[in-house]
Amino acid sequence: MRFHRIAPAVAALALATLAPLAARAGVYVSNVDDETISVIDPATNTEITVIPVTSEPRNLAPNPDGTRVYVPNRFSDSVSVIDTAINVVIAEVTDPSFFEPYALAVTPDGGEVWVANKQGGGSETGSVTIIDAGTNTVVASIDDPCFVSPEGIAINPVSARAYVVNKNGNSVCIVDTGTRSVVTSVAVGSAPRYAVVTPDGATVYISGSPVMRITTATNAVTSVSGAPNGRNMAITAAGDKVYVATQGSDIKVIATATNTVTALPFPGASSTYGVAVVDQTSRGYVTDENNNEVLVFDTSTDTVVTGTGIPIPVGSTPRAIAATPGPPGKALVLPARVTFFRPTIGSTPTATISIQNIGQGILTGSVGTLSGSFSVLSGGGAFSLAPGATRTVTVQFTASARGTARGALVITSDDPTRPSVRVPVSGIVR
Repeated sequence: MRFHRIAPAVAALALATLAPLAARAGVYVSNVDDETISVIDPATNTEITVIPVTSEPRNLAPNPDGTRVYVPNRFSDSVSVIDTAINVVIAEVTDPSFFEPYALAVTPDGGEVWVANKQGGGSETGSVTIIDAGTNTVVASIDDPCFVSPEGIAINPVSARAYVVNKNGNSVCIVDTGTRSVVTSVAVGSAPRYAVVTPDGATVYISGSPVMRITTATNAVTSVSGAPNGRNMAITAAGDKVYVATQGSDIKVIATATNTVTALPFPGASSTYGVAVVDQTSRGYVTDENNNEVLVFDTSTDTVVTGTGIPIPVGSTPRAIAATPGPPGKALVLPARVTFFRPTIGSTPTATISIQNIGQGILTGSVGTLSGSFSVLSGGGAFSLAPGATRTVTVQFTASARGTARGALVITSDDPTRPSVRVPVSGIVR
């Protein structure tokens, strides 16, 4: 194994020095033969722009906050960096360590981009190049005989491990992202192509013949019955489902709790290749490489979505596909506390708490429960709020006896700055 520190080398546009603007939700499609990226607006399911890149764009991926999409250009030996706020390539990263860059993954903190090269230097037939996402420069490369024509890579969001999927080696190399060295490898199915990791970091799913799963605590490998073959994949944010493209007329849906498999057929489809999920809108997107279009399905029901403009026409030979989450929602909860002051014994006064989404994206969350003398009359449970929308929660106090009663209503959401809000509730009966 050889590990190299590399002097920075990047061909960057002037825009590359700008700080990231707010991301927008989008679905990005690699059109291999057009050398372009189609951008689909998930709100309208239409192609809104086409971004030129270079030769044979492959398994692209966004960073965690969705402000950047990175595109490996296989035969240009480069990686294009797209600013998702303006949908323009702001940098083209080049380096001698690139040799058919085919797939990439971004570290959970967004600081590094790990690129799997299908070919490698020396006697190896594959390698990994590491890009510093802050400067868009190559900072290291890893050459190891373990890499054998890799076409997929995934990074565990919990542990310091990267999983490099070797198509020709029928194996997965497990790399320590801290030491940047291969720690072990495991045998998987025939011609593995892709990997996704569950949000808790406990399981890695590997496409191939058949689809396999790695238990990360032990690196034990088991097959997924009912998924005899697979190409690219996607996993929901909750980690409850894995969607597997088959290069046929359907995709497979794996329920991760039981690892049971169902088929989702698409009438008229020829070769499903890539899958992406937009969790906030409960929509999934599938490339059909032979028909030059993107299919749409509902992830809450796992049914095909039809309508005007669907399937969505895109460029020539669409293969990989990825989705950005867009800007987050932001919760404003008022009032900060609720006090029922001196109600009459036996009365049941009410008060309201408002949850307003003051962010730019959809806010999803849940309103907790109250106990004892307090209860939630309305507005409880799960919610999803568009920007500017408000959820009203009505709470009730049962003034059964003199004294002071206390409780708290907890509101959780995907607001990244304030995921949990505790509203103290009290009642004072004299």
